Amino acid sequence: MGSVLPAPLIVNSDGESLWLEHVVDMKYGSRTLWFMWYDKQGSPKLDMSGVFDVANLSEMTASLAAFLKAN
Repeated sequence: MGSVLPAPLIVNSDGESLWLEHVVDMKYGSRTLWFMWYDKQGSPKLDMSGVFDVANLSEMTASLAAFLKAN
């Protein structure tokens, strides 16, 4: 379904990019999200990725914020 944001979350020194994307869970038909790495030519680096919903993303964000605050 495409990327959530107009730009990647990060681009590493090799030109690989990490994107947050909309996907459809084919088993349940629900709209979900996933993170996907692409190489510098724009080809996916992973065969698959785990899906999650917006509530899960909120939990991840809170956990990452706590990690950053502690470090």
